[in-house]
Amino acid sequence: MRSYKSKLREIAIHSAKKSGLLWCFLSVTLVYVGLGRAQERQSNSRQISELGRENLSRAAASATDLKAILIKDAGLMVELKRWIAKDATGHGQIISDNDLTDEAIFDRLEMDVQFRSTATLLVQRYGYLVPKLNPESEAAKTRELLVQERTKWLAQAQEQERTMASQRRMGKVRNAANCESQFDEECYEQRPTDEQSPEIRRQQDSTSSTWMEP
Repeated sequence: MRSYKSKLREIAIHSAKKSGLLWCFLSVTLVYVGLGRAQERQSNSRQISELGRENLSRAAASATDLKAILIKDAGLMVELKRWIAKDATGHGQIISDNDLTDEAIFDRLEMDVQFRSTATLLVQRYGYLVPKLNPESEAAKTRELLVQERTKWLAQAQEQERTMASQRRMGKVRNAANCESQFDEECYEQRPTDEQSPEIRRQQDSTSSTWMEP
């Protein structure tokens, strides 16, 4: 009986060891599978991001439209030239004066679609080539109402501020008039001596001299 029990115990221990190894193997396998899938997702998202940037870099306005805007707004031409200088510096390149002439930029707009896309984003930042709402659409009407309400609110706030400022000025004027018309000790205590009138200062000096006489 003892021999039989010991054999059963050995079988149970051996089975437990096998089960433990199996679970350990399965856990490690699941971890590696999870890591592999995560890396695959990151790789796919990176590829999608690069693809998106590549595609967006080709979305641009026509060279003719950009040229008309740059001729009209000399400041935008300067900003575009500054971008060219910064981009060349970032890539370790040296540019010459010929690279920054208006003619060179117009030629580059014709030949380089990615540069044209950059120029498009630049002019849009300053309000050019920006889509506008259809005046007859619900979105345009809602926006107009919001603008009207905001304008009305700003006007009311400014009017309230002007009213409060006027009330403060009138209060100061009334206080000054009361101080000039009557001998108010508290008023003169709050008011600096150099702001009092000469007549009031003479009255104070005479009063002080009267009390000082023996």
